[in-house]
Amino acid sequence: MPTTLPVFFFSHGSTAMLQNRTAAAAYWEQVGRQALEQGVERIVMMGAHWETMGEKILVSANPAPPKQPVAWVDPARYVDFDLNPDLELASEVVGLLSDAGFDAALEPKFEQIHDTLYVLRLYSLSSFNVLRIC
Repeated sequence: MPTTLPVFFFSHGSTAMLQNRTAAAAYWEQVGRQALEQGVERIVMMGAHWETMGEKILVSANPAPPKQPVAWVDPARYVDFDLNPDLELASEVVGLLSDAGFDAALEPKFEQIHDTLYVLRLYSLSSFNVLRIC
C-alpha cells in the first residue's frame, strides 16, 4: 500500500458536461476508468460550491443523500445514478482533520449538488465509496 495518495484537481467544469460529450468529459471518464483499473476504492472530494456557516469543516455524512436538480440537464442523465456515500470514511476524515487541529464535524443532512454529480457520473465512479467535504 502506498504511503501517499494521488491527488487530482479538476476544474469546476460545466453542468453541460452531463448533457453533452466534450473533450473534458472524455478525459474525466478516462481518469475514472484508470482509477478503477488501479484498484481505487475510496474518493474524498471537495466540491466547487463550498458551504459553511463559520470556520467548521463539514463532512458529508448523509446515508441517502438526495440530489438537487441540475439546470439545463435532462434529469434522466443523473436521477437514476446511485451515490455510494462512505460514512466510515467520513468519520475517519473528521478524525484526521480534528487531530490536525481543524474544527470538523459530520453533516448528516447534506444534499449532493451538480458539482459532485457530474464528476462522479463522468468518472464512471458509481462503484467507488465517495465522501464529499461540504
